[in-house]
Formats: sequence, C-alpha cells, structure tokens
Amino acid sequence: RTRSTHTLSTMRKAFVRGALLVAALSGVSCEEADAAPATTGTDITGFKTTNDATEYAKITDDIKDIETEMKKDNMAGYPEAMKIFREGKNSKKSDGSFRTLEGMGVRKDEPFGKLYDDYSKVIADGRVGYIPHDSVLAALNGTDGVYGKYGSGSISNKPDFRSQVAKKTIKFQVLQLYALHELESAFGKYKRGESATLALDEWWAFYAGTGEDGKASGYGPYILPEKRRKFFGTGDRTVGNGGESRVTELLLAGTKEIQTLMSATGNDSKIDDIIKCMRAQLKVGLIQGCIQYVYKTDRDSKYPGDPTNAAAQGETWAFCSGVLPFLHEVSAADAATLRAETDLVPDNAKNPSFVKVKALFSAKNLNAMGLSCEDIGGFVPGKDTSSEGTLADDFKTCTDGTISNTNADTTKCTGTWAKDSAAKNSAAHRHTASVLSMAASFFLSASLFMRN
Repeated sequence: RTRSTHTLSTMRKAFVRGALLVAALSGVSCEEADAAPATTGTDITGFKTTNDATEYAKITDDIKDIETEMKKDNMAGYPEAMKIFREGKNSKKSDGSFRTLEGMGVRKDEPFGKLYDDYSKVIADGRVGYIPHDSVLAALNGTDGVYGKYGSGSISNKPDFRSQVAKKTIKFQVLQLYALHELESAFGKYKRGESATLALDEWWAFYAGTGEDGKASGYGPYILPEKRRKFFGTGDRTVGNGGESRVTELLLAGTKEIQTLMSATGNDSKIDDIIKCMRAQLKVGLIQGCIQYVYKTDRDSKYPGDPTNAAAQGETWAFCSGVLPFLHEVSAADAATLRAETDLVPDNAKNPSFVKVKALFSAKNLNAMGLSCEDIGGFVPGKDTSSEGTLADDFKTCTDGTISNTNADTTKCTGTWAKDSAAKNSAAHRHTASVLSMAASFFLSASLFMRN
C-alpha cells in the first residue's frame, strides 16, 4: 500500500510537471493559465496599457456629447457643444477637474506642432493662416470671421457644414495632434531616464478613445484610416483588434514595440525610427479624406450625389485644412493652391477642382512628406468600396521616387515589429491550437492512467 501511495504521488508530480511544460510551451505563466493577475493596466483597442488609462480615453466621450448637441433641432445644442469643448465633461484629471479639448494645444517645439505653427503664420487672401482650435470655435460660434462665413454664408452657415467642420477638426486635428504630443513626450522622458509609461499610455488612450471595437465604432482619431481604407484599397489587414487598415496595423504594432523597448535603456535610435514611421502614418487619413471629399464635391466628378451638399463640403474643408501644414512644408505654392480650392471664405459657393487638387498629391509631394504612393493607395471602384460611379483611373496609385522627410518617414516602417499582423496572428493561432491539443491529450492520458 505504501509503495502504491508513493507511485501515485510520483505520478501526480509528473502530472504537475507536464502541466507546467504545456504552460511553458504556450508562452504563458501558470497563473495566466488559471486567471490573469490583477494589474492597473487597461486594454484599449488591442493595446494593454501599463497604467490605468481609462480617464484619458474618456476624452472621446466629450466628442460624442458634442456631436449629440449639434444634432439638436434649430442648432439649439451649439452653446452646450461649445461649453463641452471649452470646459470638458467626461475626462477627469487627478485633481478632479476636467481635461478639455480646447486645452489640448499645439506644441510648437514638436515636429507636427511646428508644421502647424509655421503654417499659422502664412497669410492667405489677406487673412492669417490656420489654427485648428480657432476653426472649431468659429464653426461652433456661428459668426462670420477669418475662418468662414458661418453667420451669413449660403453654405457655411448651415448646421450640416458647421457640424462637420467642428467634429472632424476636433477628432483628426486637435485630438490627433495632442495624442501624438504624448507619444513625443514619452520618448523625451525615456531619453532623460524618466518613467515614460504613462505618457505612452496616454498617446494610445487619446488616439483610440472609449468604446472603440477596432472597427471605427468610436469617436477618436483611430477611426479615420479605418473609414478611408476601402475607398483607397489600404485595408486588407487582419490587425487582431478588429481593425483592417495598414495605418492601424503599424500604429498598434509600433506602440507595442515602443512599450517593450522602453523597458530597457539604450534603445533611443530604434524608438526614434518607429516614431518617424508613426508620424508618417498619421498623415495618411487626412490626405485620403481630402482627396476623397474633393472628388465628391467637384461638380464634374463621376461620384454620385449632390456636390453642393453642405455636409460634404464641410468635410472637404475639415480634411484638407489638416493637410495644409504638411503640404506647406514641401511646397508652399501647392499648399496655397489647395487652400484656394477648398476654403469657402473667399467664395462661399465655390466647388473645388479635383483635377487641380489631385495634381498636388503627386509622388514627388507625397514622398517629400515622408509617404509612399502605396500608403495613400488609389480609388477602388464598386458599391462596397467607394461608389459604382467612381473610376479607378480618376486616382491611381502613383509610382514612388525618393522618399525623404526629416521627421516623418514611412521607410522606417520596417523590422520584425512591422511584419504583417495577419501572418503573426495566424502563426499565433496555430501555435495556441497545437498547445491546447497537446494539453488536452496529456490531461486525458494522465487521468486515465491514474484511474487505472
């Protein structure tokens, strides 16, 4: 009996060792196999933050509430929308006060902030340049000024125009710029030997926001490349968080890789390259949006619908105004042309010329902005992609020359971290399935053996 008990004890030990081996093969700890250990991190659209970033992500709830207010009849909600933009409503700071969208200013000492600041000093038609925050305030306020004839214009005074300018400028310029600021801040802290995890978490929390299922269901900057991907053929990816655009794939993979690299010293150069890649990708959605909506609002376009539609014209300006600083960096003359074609202040009844605007996004200009032709893609005709009237020949993927930009560089989107997530996810899925099969076989055999 003693010998039998000893044999059973030995078998049980072997069973435990086998279980640990299976866990090791699967790449998880014994605790993870049972129940995930408690952490303060937050899972936000595929990225596990180091710290609790919930409150930061709630800033997109402010955008959601602003949009709700702007939908009220007779523009009755615009004063409340303005209040939310200026005073905040949902995203609390540690001191109990609310962080505000208006307070997310342009950082002039950072690459993108400098481009916006430089362009803000450009005089166009006797008017000062462009500041996204002021454009939002003008659209919400509804009075005539340097940013538009929101009080008297035949198009720009309409609620559909005003709301599109306000909400899309907030998401894709104001908040995107500030999210990027937190990424820049994280890198700065890392180089100084300071803790950078919270700033990195804030970048992704602001970018993705709350309630984002990966498929553009939220209200943050994240949704832009996901919404443009079908029109331009840049969304055949399986990112793993619900997203499908190449931009999402690179930004998420880059964020995860930076998180890993920042856990050790001496990775400055690697992180710098990844951030250059990410800066380039953040330009893609705005450029695609500008091209797409100029196409929609050109009176001679093949795109179906009313080219004078106020909402579409508002979107045209919201996207193209965000591109102006990037284009101005590589060609001041071309930026002036883009503004002349899309800004409704000089001529409120104007519709842009797609032929003129398309020429501005040549391979030369895209490459000088740090982008490849493939990053932007080309029109994909069809009911489920762009429209049945859209022609592929109207905007074809260009052919690259030399890609060169000091701070934004898509050629840096290389390395093991940037590999196709579909392949990685597929391999991970096969590995997990294999391990689980091994585990099931082991546990069944061990159970039967001990019973006998």
